[in-house]
Amino acid sequence: MPDKFRLNNLPGYGKLFVGLFTLLMLAVAGWAAFVVYLDKVVELEEHYDNSYNEQPWDDDEDTGEDEAIKDAARQEDAALLAEDSDAVLAPIWDSTFAGREVHVDSISNLEKFRRKDSEMTAEHEAFLNDEEEYGENGETADFEENAKLAHVHINGQTLLFFAIGLVFLFTTVSAGLKKTIYWIFGPAVLLHLVGLAGAGYGELFEIFLFISGAAILLCIVAMAALIFLDLGRKPDL
Repeated sequence: MPDKFRLNNLPGYGKLFVGLFTLLMLAVAGWAAFVVYLDKVVELEEHYDNSYNEQPWDDDEDTGEDEAIKDAARQEDAALLAEDSDAVLAPIWDSTFAGREVHVDSISNLEKFRRKDSEMTAEHEAFLNDEEEYGENGETADFEENAKLAHVHINGQTLLFFAIGLVFLFTTVSAGLKKTIYWIFGPAVLLHLVGLAGAGYGELFEIFLFISGAAILLCIVAMAALIFLDLGRKPDL
């Protein structure tokens, strides 16, 4: 049946419809690639730019100088608070003070600032060590959200596979090439589903997403190019 109906034999309005449809399919593929670029490449570039511009936390060569600068700033803040005779620290509940308010002086305030800076540094380093376990909002990967996203994607990609695959079926391309493209496109949709479901749980799923996404885009571009070639052919006599 497909051998009797070829795209090059369509009337002008039929070729116009197929051509516009194929153009829209290319727009879908191009926009998907653009979204991936924004989500991955730009985010990666910003991460490296921020890492390069940030002052290192554990630079051994500058540790002494940086600490001296920080101490000077702390002493200025401590001196300002110490000038206020009413400034007090929160009650310290131990055997010495028994909950009494302690008046601020430059020494007590400076020690408090040092302790707070140390806590913030430790929290920052702990977050960097565990950043692979966090998502964009600092939350662990949510399989339920992944499953919902994967369901939406497989619905759309299956429709794309059917729509452009059906048009591609009526091209003059050899049967072997058609089978090859179909065998790449179809399983790639399933692999993309697995990658989305496991997003955030390991690098393997990221690799699945990259391979399947690239395969789907390449198949769409290849089929679109072959469809346009057929539309440009003269009708069979």
